[in-house]
Amino acid sequence: MIMNDTSMIIKEKQGLQFWQKPPHEWIKVNSDGAFSSHSGKAGIGVVVRNSDGEVLDAFGKSVVARDALMAEALVMREGAKLAVAANHEKVIFEVDSAILFADVNNKDCSKIDWKIKAVVQDIHILVNSLQHKKFQLVNRGANLAADWFTKQSRLGMNSADWRRHPPSFLVGIWNKDGVPAPH
Repeated sequence: MIMNDTSMIIKEKQGLQFWQKPPHEWIKVNSDGAFSSHSGKAGIGVVVRNSDGEVLDAFGKSVVARDALMAEALVMREGAKLAVAANHEKVIFEVDSAILFADVNNKDCSKIDWKIKAVVQDIHILVNSLQHKKFQLVNRGANLAADWFTKQSRLGMNSADWRRHPPSFLVGIWNKDGVPAPH
Protein backbone atom coordinates (compact mmCIF):
# COMPACT_ATOMS: atom_id res chain seq x y z
CA MET A 1 0.00 0.00 0.00
CA ILE A 2 1.50 3.38 -0.98
CA MET A 3 0.39 6.54 0.79
CA ASN A 4 -0.10 9.85 -1.04
CA ASP A 5 2.67 11.52 0.98
CA THR A 6 5.83 11.05 -1.11
CA SER A 7 7.98 10.84 2.01
CA MET A 8 6.32 7.64 3.17
CA ILE A 9 5.93 4.18 1.76
CA ILE A 10 4.19 1.40 3.63
CA LYS A 11 5.13 -2.14 2.78
CA GLU A 12 2.57 -4.70 3.73
CA LYS A 13 3.80 -7.15 6.31
CA GLN A 14 2.74 -10.30 4.52
CA GLY A 15 4.79 -13.38 3.93
CA LEU A 16 8.54 -13.57 4.18
CA GLN A 17 10.52 -10.52 3.12
CA PHE A 18 14.20 -10.20 2.43
CA TRP A 19 16.32 -7.08 2.45
CA GLN A 20 16.22 -5.29 -0.88
CA LYS A 21 18.66 -2.75 -2.30
CA PRO A 22 17.43 0.84 -2.32
CA PRO A 23 16.98 2.65 -5.65
CA HIS A 24 20.02 4.18 -7.38
CA GLU A 25 21.60 6.99 -5.33
CA TRP A 26 19.53 6.17 -2.24
CA ILE A 27 20.83 4.96 1.12
CA LYS A 28 18.92 2.51 3.28
CA VAL A 29 19.11 2.64 7.07
CA ASN A 30 17.86 -0.50 8.78
CA SER A 31 17.40 -0.25 12.51
CA ASP A 32 16.26 -2.62 15.21
CA GLY A 33 15.87 -2.43 18.95
CA ALA A 34 15.34 -5.15 21.52
CA PHE A 35 14.49 -5.30 25.19
CA SER A 36 14.45 -8.24 27.57
CA SER A 37 11.95 -7.86 30.38
CA HIS A 38 13.67 -10.78 32.12
CA SER A 39 17.13 -9.17 32.25
CA GLY A 40 16.08 -5.54 31.84
CA LYS A 41 18.74 -5.11 29.14
CA ALA A 42 18.18 -3.31 25.85
CA GLY A 43 20.24 -3.20 22.70
CA ILE A 44 20.09 -1.41 19.37
CA GLY A 45 21.55 -2.09 15.94
CA VAL A 46 21.88 -0.03 12.77
CA VAL A 47 23.05 -1.02 9.29
CA VAL A 48 23.51 1.60 6.54
CA ARG A 49 23.82 0.38 2.94
CA ASN A 50 23.97 2.05 -0.46
CA SER A 51 22.17 1.16 -3.69
CA ASP A 52 24.82 -1.47 -4.50
CA GLY A 53 24.12 -3.16 -1.16
CA GLU A 54 27.53 -2.10 0.14
CA VAL A 55 27.62 -1.65 3.91
CA LEU A 56 28.62 1.93 4.67
CA ASP A 57 28.22 1.73 8.42
CA ALA A 58 26.91 -0.63 11.06
CA PHE A 59 26.98 -0.83 14.82
CA GLY A 60 25.26 -2.16 17.86
CA LYS A 61 25.29 -0.92 21.42
CA SER A 62 23.57 -1.34 24.74
CA VAL A 63 21.11 1.38 25.71
CA VAL A 64 18.93 2.26 28.65
CA ALA A 65 15.30 1.64 27.75
CA ARG A 66 12.21 0.63 29.69
CA ASP A 67 10.69 -1.43 26.89
CA ALA A 68 11.12 -2.61 23.31
CA LEU A 69 9.29 0.39 21.84
CA MET A 70 11.73 2.82 23.46
CA ALA A 71 14.67 0.75 22.17
CA GLU A 72 13.16 0.89 18.65
CA ALA A 73 12.72 4.67 18.88
CA LEU A 74 16.25 5.23 20.21
CA VAL A 75 17.80 3.23 17.38
CA MET A 76 15.81 5.04 14.70
CA ARG A 77 17.12 8.30 16.14
CA GLU A 78 20.69 6.92 15.97
CA GLY A 79 20.10 5.94 12.33
CA ALA A 80 18.80 9.42 11.54
CA LYS A 81 21.88 10.95 13.19
CA LEU A 82 24.14 8.77 11.03
CA ALA A 83 22.32 9.75 7.83
CA VAL A 84 22.43 13.45 8.64
CA ALA A 85 26.09 13.39 9.77
CA ALA A 86 27.11 11.65 6.53
CA ASN A 87 25.21 14.24 4.47
CA HIS A 88 23.09 11.66 2.68
CA GLU A 89 20.39 13.30 0.58
CA LYS A 90 18.09 10.34 -0.20
CA VAL A 91 17.43 8.01 2.70
CA ILE A 92 15.03 5.14 3.31
CA PHE A 93 14.53 4.19 6.95
CA GLU A 94 13.31 0.63 7.51
CA VAL A 95 11.89 -0.53 10.83
CA ASP A 96 9.99 -3.58 11.96
CA SER A 97 7.96 -1.88 14.71
CA ALA A 98 4.46 -1.01 13.52
CA ILE A 99 3.89 1.36 16.46
CA LEU A 100 7.09 3.31 15.83
CA PHE A 101 6.39 3.37 12.10
CA ALA A 102 2.94 4.88 12.73
CA ASP A 103 4.32 7.39 15.22
CA VAL A 104 7.14 8.71 12.98
CA ASN A 105 4.61 9.18 10.18
CA ASN A 106 2.13 10.95 12.44
CA LYS A 107 2.30 14.73 12.03
CA ASP A 108 -0.08 15.22 14.97
CA CYS A 109 2.20 15.05 18.03
CA SER A 110 -0.77 14.63 20.36
CA LYS A 111 -1.36 11.16 18.89
CA ILE A 112 2.20 9.87 19.34
CA ASP A 113 2.74 7.27 22.07
CA TRP A 114 3.69 9.36 25.10
CA LYS A 115 6.55 7.01 26.06
CA ILE A 116 8.49 7.84 22.89
CA LYS A 117 7.12 11.28 22.02
CA ALA A 118 10.34 13.21 22.76
CA VAL A 119 12.46 10.75 20.77
CA VAL A 120 10.05 10.83 17.82
CA GLN A 121 10.18 14.62 17.86
CA ASP A 122 14.00 14.39 17.71
CA ILE A 123 13.69 12.05 14.72
CA HIS A 124 11.37 14.52 12.96
CA ILE A 125 13.85 17.36 13.50
CA LEU A 126 16.76 15.27 12.20
CA VAL A 127 15.04 13.91 9.07
CA ASN A 128 13.63 17.32 8.14
CA SER A 129 17.17 18.26 7.09
CA LEU A 130 17.24 15.42 4.54
CA GLN A 131 16.32 16.28 0.97
CA HIS A 132 14.36 13.05 0.39
CA LYS A 133 13.29 10.50 3.00
CA LYS A 134 11.00 7.51 3.17
CA PHE A 135 9.91 5.34 6.06
CA GLN A 136 9.17 1.68 5.42
CA LEU A 137 7.66 -0.95 7.65
CA VAL A 138 9.22 -4.35 7.00
CA ASN A 139 9.10 -7.69 8.72
CA ARG A 140 12.05 -9.05 10.62
CA GLY A 141 13.24 -11.07 7.62
CA ALA A 142 14.12 -7.83 5.83
CA ASN A 143 15.95 -6.51 8.89
CA LEU A 144 18.18 -9.44 9.89
CA ALA A 145 21.53 -7.64 9.82
CA ALA A 146 20.33 -4.87 12.15
CA ASP A 147 18.69 -7.54 14.31
CA TRP A 148 22.05 -9.35 14.59
CA PHE A 149 23.82 -6.19 15.81
CA THR A 150 20.95 -5.57 18.25
CA LYS A 151 21.14 -9.05 19.77
CA GLN A 152 24.91 -8.90 20.10
CA SER A 153 24.77 -5.57 21.93
CA ARG A 154 21.91 -6.64 24.22
CA LEU A 155 23.96 -9.68 25.20
CA GLY A 156 26.97 -7.48 25.92
CA MET A 157 29.00 -8.75 22.96
CA ASN A 158 31.41 -6.38 21.24
CA SER A 159 30.83 -6.19 17.49
CA ALA A 160 33.33 -3.38 16.91
CA ASP A 161 35.68 -5.56 14.84
CA TRP A 162 32.98 -6.84 12.47
CA ARG A 163 34.65 -5.38 9.35
CA ARG A 164 38.00 -7.06 9.83
CA HIS A 165 36.66 -10.34 11.18
CA PRO A 166 32.98 -10.66 10.23
CA PRO A 167 31.29 -13.45 12.18
CA SER A 168 30.10 -16.30 9.98
CA PHE A 169 26.49 -15.77 11.05
CA LEU A 170 26.62 -12.14 9.91
CA VAL A 171 28.28 -13.15 6.62
CA GLY A 172 25.43 -15.63 6.15
CA ILE A 173 22.86 -12.86 6.62
CA TRP A 174 24.57 -10.65 4.05
CA ASN A 175 24.81 -13.55 1.60
CA LYS A 176 21.10 -14.24 2.08
CA ASP A 177 20.46 -10.54 1.39
CA GLY A 178 22.29 -11.01 -1.91
CA VAL A 179 25.08 -8.57 -1.13
CA PRO A 180 28.75 -9.18 -0.44
CA ALA A 181 30.00 -9.12 3.11
CA PRO A 182 32.12 -6.03 3.87
CA HIS A 183 35.88 -6.48 3.90
